[in-house]
Amino acid sequence: MTEQNGQGSAAPRPGVSPLTAALVSLLVPGGGQFLLGRRQRGLGFFLAIAILGALILALGAVALLAPVRTRLQFRLEPALAALLKPITALAISPDGKLIAYTFVSYECPIGVECGARAATGYTAADHLTPADRYGSTYFSNPSWVGNNRTIQSGGYGSQINFHDLGQGDPVHWFDDSDYASPSTDLDDGELSTDGSRFAAIRGYGDSAHIIWYSVTGNARTGTPPTHPEAMCVTGELKGIAGPTFSPDGHSLAWAEPDGIWTKPDLDTCGSPQPALTIPGGSEPDWGPAAVDPGPLLKFAVKPVKASLGKVLKKGLRMKVTTPAAGRVNAKVKLGSKTVATGSARAAAAGKTVVTARFNSGARKSIAKRKTVRMTLNVTFGSQKAKLGLGF
Repeated sequence: MTEQNGQGSAAPRPGVSPLTAALVSLLVPGGGQFLLGRRQRGLGFFLAIAILGALILALGAVALLAPVRTRLQFRLEPALAALLKPITALAISPDGKLIAYTFVSYECPIGVECGARAATGYTAADHLTPADRYGSTYFSNPSWVGNNRTIQSGGYGSQINFHDLGQGDPVHWFDDSDYASPSTDLDDGELSTDGSRFAAIRGYGDSAHIIWYSVTGNARTGTPPTHPEAMCVTGELKGIAGPTFSPDGHSLAWAEPDGIWTKPDLDTCGSPQPALTIPGGSEPDWGPAAVDPGPLLKFAVKPVKASLGKVLKKGLRMKVTTPAAGRVNAKVKLGSKTVATGSARAAAAGKTVVTARFNSGARKSIAKRKTVRMTLNVTFGSQKAKLGLGF
């Protein structure tokens, strides 16, 4: 004889623990209910899950999962949530300390129309940073203006914008409609290092082309200036992308389906014409270093030969080769005691003369010796050299 429960199914079977039923349900939806004797409830769960899965697969009805996805998204740390979505744009700050990133996701929030939505945030280059530390936006394609400002694109009505790190909402600069009629889209903007020129992708699809402008006023800091003045455009081409200025701002590079193109002398729209520079290349980003800086110099130290008496009187001279500009420090030790020091600033990569002068007490004590052995230590940044000296 059976007792009817609220679901119209049999009583729970003896000997089946709730934990076992729960584990079975993870493998087969509703299976745990069958083990407990609640066949109608188990069958209902199974059919509900099966119908939902069929709808998602057959109709692409991802909106059915929106409530679950929305709750999960807002419980995640923003920077971690970004990692779970495809990153579509990255930009490293000039000093190399920060990375701006954009991620895009197709969303169907409750009460809002479905569509692709972008968000841009920042993180330290050497560790993941919470998104609220520097602020975030709902724009895309960031490019750096110095180390504290980015340019971002936001579509119709918000095409070109500035965002200052940690300063709240982005500030609108201009749209294509501010100077052109009929107007079109502007995206993927970049300001030259000196702030005198601006470039962007104008149009979209088959009508996309590169446009560059001259900038009047200061766009690097503070309130955005008036909209720039259009100078030149390239031909229209589907797939054109990624404008980037040379460090001196006189040339522009971009990507086309067949590779990377460059246009020197941006003051003239005609000659010289753009040229294919890197066939098959993509995603250009012009860095601050020279394209061919030549062989790098190695850090090296060479003491100038001289007698002990001359060294004690005028100092120990040495020629130091450095790979870049910077300060060179020299120290001479007799045993564990420092007896002479000197420093000089290397103005550029190459050789610099450094003189380490002896203190008066050291000069007197060392002059009494017939022979002496000392140690020379020279540093340049993190690079070090240690040499033995014998007189």
